[in-house]
Amino acid sequence: MGREALARPRITEPVRAAGLMEFEPGLVDRIVDDALDAPGKLPLAQFALTLLWEHHRGGVLTHDAYTELGQVAGAIVVHADAVYSHELVGDAERDAADAC
Repeated sequence: MGREALARPRITEPVRAAGLMEFEPGLVDRIVDDALDAPGKLPLAQFALTLLWEHHRGGVLTHDAYTELGQVAGAIVVHADAVYSHELVGDAERDAADAC
């Protein structure tokens, strides 16, 4: 899948069709570059975009938020670490997660 096939229908069009968000200049290119290099690129890019949407700032999807979320390749790791740190409240839950 090439740049345009990834960028337009899978990244920009859903956001623009919803009429809710805009991308900071250059962010779409950055996401596409990261996704093209990632194994399993579509699910990882979708996950990163979902998190990015959840962290928008005034209707704008930002480079800063994308970096904080770990970009395409690291978004799932950053999210898992946050769940582990903040949502598993007891030692028993953390021990169970560590055993997996």
